[in-house]
Amino acid sequence: MKSTVIIYDGNCRFCRESISFLKPVKMKEIEFLSSSEEAAREFLKNNGIDEELPEKTVIMVDENNVYTRSTAVIKALQQKGGFWSLAGILLIIPRFLRNSVYNFIASMR
Repeated sequence: MKSTVIIYDGNCRFCRESISFLKPVKMKEIEFLSSSEEAAREFLKNNGIDEELPEKTVIMVDENNVYTRSTAVIKALQQKGGFWSLAGILLIIPRFLRNSVYNFIASMR
């Protein structure tokens, strides 16, 4: 398994473009899986992660830690490095507030 796996909604144009933005990450090897791929479902099953997560949820598995929604996005931005490492400061915002913003954006796509 690669050190980091990100599962995203491959049917969402915004999600696909966000993944394209992250793909040049050189600090770590990251595997990107569309949630519609069998490989994503197998990965979730093999790692004991609920396969029935809502469709509009991004999932990041990094060194056996599972992050979803806003936390996954922030952690992915941190791995991009450089200026994006500062995204970690957003983790001080309570998760329910961050996820409210995430859910709003997900509903608009």
